[in-house]
Amino acid sequence: TTATIGRFDYFLNNGMMIDSTLNGVNFAFGNVLKADLFYGKDNNTDAWGNDIDVTPMTYLTVAGLGLKYDTSKATTLNGGYYQFKDNNTTGVLNELSGNTDNKMKVWETGFTTKFTKNWALSASYGASDADTENKAYYAEFAYKGADKSKVGSYGAWVNYRNLEAAAAPKTTFDGAYTAYGQIDYANEIGYGAKGYEIGFNYTPMLNTVLQVKYVETKESAVGASNEKSKFIRAQAEFFF
Repeated sequence: TTATIGRFDYFLNNGMMIDSTLNGVNFAFGNVLKADLFYGKDNNTDAWGNDIDVTPMTYLTVAGLGLKYDTSKATTLNGGYYQFKDNNTTGVLNELSGNTDNKMKVWETGFTTKFTKNWALSASYGASDADTENKAYYAEFAYKGADKSKVGSYGAWVNYRNLEAAAAPKTTFDGAYTAYGQIDYANEIGYGAKGYEIGFNYTPMLNTVLQVKYVETKESAVGASNEKSKFIRAQAEFFF
């Protein structure tokens, strides 16, 4: 068992639902079935795309459990259950449909499997208990992958995701239209986003990884204008 106390990153499963920073405590335990049990306050004020110009700045309390189970050397199953609470009765959770108690429950399940030496498939599905716009899913094919310790190693991937506006509190696929901030609060309509990503990474020298990706998404909610968002991101990571 490993205990982590303080401020730390918490990245659950494949990051579809949670990729954020927690002020609290995490207990990691298990051998075949691995679990992370955590409690604290999310260190970000933009969960579910909260816009402080629309609703007050607030830090959400969260308690959760993340699970991983290796069915073989090639395949890992994962899952999680998380409950968020807003002590501010006029905060972002009060704006979400059907959450008069200022709480939001979120769950997810998924897997990652290597079906050949160089190819892997990952997929996840999850939902919150909001009345509308509460589901999310994604799937990704990946080929090899850059390793910072192996000069010349490289990888590529393509994924598709659909994140409805009230599904994920802090997704790793953050960007235009993925969050609840793009919303008509009066009518409780979130836009969400669906679309694809193509990426490539490469290790030109020891402890250096280059990455470039292209993302194209559009609004996913029923009745939305289907406006598109396109962007390219290039980055260099240096490890010490």
